[in-house]
Amino acid sequence: IPPFHPERGARILHRGVTIGAVGEIHPAVAERFGVQGRVTAAEVELASVLADPGLWSFAAPSPFPPAVFDLAFEVPDGSSTKSVLDVVRAADDVEDVHVFDVFHGGSIADGHRSIAIRVTMRAGDRTLTDDDVAPAREAIVASVVAATQSRLRGAL
Repeated sequence: IPPFHPERGARILHRGVTIGAVGEIHPAVAERFGVQGRVTAAEVELASVLADPGLWSFAAPSPFPPAVFDLAFEVPDGSSTKSVLDVVRAADDVEDVHVFDVFHGGSIADGHRSIAIRVTMRAGDRTLTDDDVAPAREAIVASVVAATQSRLRGAL
């Protein structure tokens, strides 16, 4: 019996070559070791990954504090969440963006959903002020609205 469940796992590929796997441990294997419940694991051949310098880049963390704000967009169901995130990531000084809520129904129009995101901005050379963040936030909103035919629900 292979260690991974046949339907709950994935191969890890690097440049088209399998270098590992991730998934749920096969129940028979878990039982043999006295493990109850569902268990996940991963195995990766790190030597091939570490040998490829094109995969790794490092930068010193900024000593300056982040500016963090939340936005919620009403997005047509045909627009992907990834497209919203990609537009935000393309903005200057955006360090991170992630979805923290998706909502259908209620006051959201049929065929739409609300996507709430948290945006973290940080400059490498200074503390961002409200005068820096406000126009950047407006530009992010305008770009997302234009790219996804969405509308801003408001800052959270």
